[in-house]
Amino acid sequence: MKKYYLDSCVWISYFDENDEKHEETVRLFERIIKEKALVIVTDRHWAELKNKGLLEEYEDLKNALYLKGMCKGVRITEEDRQVALKQNEWLGVGFNDCLHVLIAKKLKAIPISYDKHWFEIGRVYGIRVYKPEEVL
Repeated sequence: MKKYYLDSCVWISYFDENDEKHEETVRLFERIIKEKALVIVTDRHWAELKNKGLLEEYEDLKNALYLKGMCKGVRITEEDRQVALKQNEWLGVGFNDCLHVLIAKKLKAIPISYDKHWFEIGRVYGIRVYKPEEVL
């Protein structure tokens, strides 16, 4: 079973019908559902989508995927936080970005993002980060 780890920006584009990348992210979720792939989520997704005012929409979609056996929540460990913090300081990019890519690598999930920092971090971690259109 394929596993995907989606950046919060991908979820946000999916929920924002005015976003220029909305249709692309809709097609991405359609593909994930068709493949019966697994979407990995963490409490960071929850916090980031709550801050954007999209918590209800996120919870609805996440729960629908859970019911289909296509979503798995994972806990971020203190060790994960410490590794991400070191990478954050070394690379000078966002802590959450470092943490997200680290979790994707750790779980052998395909990381998907529009954020250029994810691609930089992926190179450091030795994991390829994809744009949504690259997996469609």
